[in-house]
Formats: sequence, structure tokens, C-alpha cells
Amino acid sequence: MRPSAETKLNVTGIRRQWTRLHDAYLKLKCSKHQHELDDFLSKSYKAPRTNPNEVSETVSETSRSNQDLENILESLSRNLADSYQEISEITQSMEELSREKLAALDKISEMSKKQDKYRQKLIQINDLKAKLAALTPRNFNKKIKRRDEKIKKMTHQIEEQNKVMKEYIHDINQSTRDNEILQEKLDQILMEKKNLQKSKSYWKTKAQSASEHHSQKVKSNLEHVKHLENDNMKLREKIEDLMDANEIKTFENGKYTDSIRQVYYDLLTHNVSVQNCTAVVKSVLKNILNVDVDRLPSKSLTSMMQVEALVLAQAPSCHCNT
Repeated sequence: MRPSAETKLNVTGIRRQWTRLHDAYLKLKCSKHQHELDDFLSKSYKAPRTNPNEVSETVSETSRSNQDLENILESLSRNLADSYQEISEITQSMEELSREKLAALDKISEMSKKQDKYRQKLIQINDLKAKLAALTPRNFNKKIKRRDEKIKKMTHQIEEQNKVMKEYIHDINQSTRDNEILQEKLDQILMEKKNLQKSKSYWKTKAQSASEHHSQKVKSNLEHVKHLENDNMKLREKIEDLMDANEIKTFENGKYTDSIRQVYYDLLTHNVSVQNCTAVVKSVLKNILNVDVDRLPSKSLTSMMQVEALVLAQAPSCHCNT
């Protein structure tokens, strides 16, 4: 189907117009006036028209040009493939050459190191040659003689030092033995000091405890003396009262007084018989105090008091055992 005359386009004109438009666009894009670029982009594009004959010729030329271009493109593709192949081969060759170059550089470095070693050895050999050249028989004998004299002198010095060292070692050993003896004595003295400290601490503790016990005992004795003095005062008062009175009351409120009962308890506990207790009490009061007694316990009551005295005598021991 062939296109109509209205739809035929001039390809060359389009290319020219496109080139002009593109140049104008680039120029306006680089310009600082943004509104000119906006006006340019807002305009509508009208493609150029041409007649059918020109279009037909243009199409034919374009077809021939396209065919030529295809042929050229195919040839370029083949050339490009060949070029790629050659580039690949060249790249492989370059890689191999690089590896060979690195290996060669390594060998060169090793050879350089060996060369430095050989150079140093050569310098040493030259030095030895120079020394050997300087060692004439006469100089050599002189050096040997000086060496022997030096060895002899050093040997003598070593012997002297060995003697001094032996004496020093002997002094050290003697000092060590003395130190050991002194250390033993010091240990013995420290042990004695420790024992003395323990003994001192023991006797100090014992003295403190004895002092505390003595002070407590003294305090207890003072309290006991004070208590006895109080009792003595009370007894004196009672004796004075008794001496003032010619008669002692022994029975009050239907029972014998506590003082009479205590006197009978004391007599009975001191092995005075029941029959003699009353006579002893009367004799003491009459002959010492010159006091008469109105009434004293009978023999039966005295026997009961004897039982009570035994019970009272056993009561403190039972209390202590519990």
C-alpha cells in the first residue's frame, strides 16, 4: 500500500528541521532565560511536506541506502567479531606476558640478592687477601709471640684472681657459718623471749585474777565484818536491855520467843542433852546476867526442838546440793 500525497514526508527536510530545532534547544537550554525555553517547548511541530515522486525516489534511495548500510553493518559485525577474537587472544597473550614478566622480575630480584651476597663475599675475600698479604713470616712470628705473652699474662692474672676468689669464697663460707650460728642463737633467744612473754602473760593474768579474787574476798570479808558489827551492836543492845531488866520474857502470845528457841537450837546442835538444856540456860542467865526467867520449854518441847534443830541443820546442805 502506497501512502497518499498528504502523508508523504520529506525525510531530508525533517532531518534538517530536526537539526535546527535541536541546535535551538541546546542554545536556549544554555541560556539564562527560562521563559524562552518554555515558549520554545510549548510550540507545535509541523513536519515538512513533499510530492509523491520525491518521496518515491527518497524511499528508493533510502532502501538502497538501508541495504548498503545492512551490508556495511554485517561486514562491520564480522570485523567486530574478528576484532573481539583478536582482542581476546591479545589479552591472553598480555596476561601470559605479565606472568612471565612477574616471574622474570622475581628471578631478577633473586639474582640481585645473590649478586649482593657474592659482592659481600668478594669484599670479605679481598679483605682476607689483604690480611694474608700483610702476614709475612716475620710479622706472623711477632704476632704469635705477642699472643703467647698476652696469654701468659692473662693466665697469671686468672691464677691471681682464682686465689683471691678462693679466699673470698672461704670468707663467704666462714661468714655463712657464723651467720648460721648467730641465726641459731637468735632463734633460741627469740624462743626464750616468746616463752618469757607467754610466762609473763600467764602470771599477769593469774595475778589479775588473784587480785580480783583477793579484792572480792576482801570486799566480802568487809561486808561480813560490817554485818558482824551490826549483829554485835544488836547483841550489845539486847544485853544492855537484859541487864537493865531483872526478868526476861520468854513466852509471848502463846509461844516461846524466837531468841529462846534459837538458844535451845544452838545448845542441842552442840550436843547438849535435852535434860540439861533448861538448867544451862538458867545458870547462864542467873550467874552472868543476874536475870531470872519466868518460863522455859519443857523436856517434851525441848525434844521437839531437837528434831527441828536437826531439820534446820540439814536444810542448808540440801539447798546447796540442789
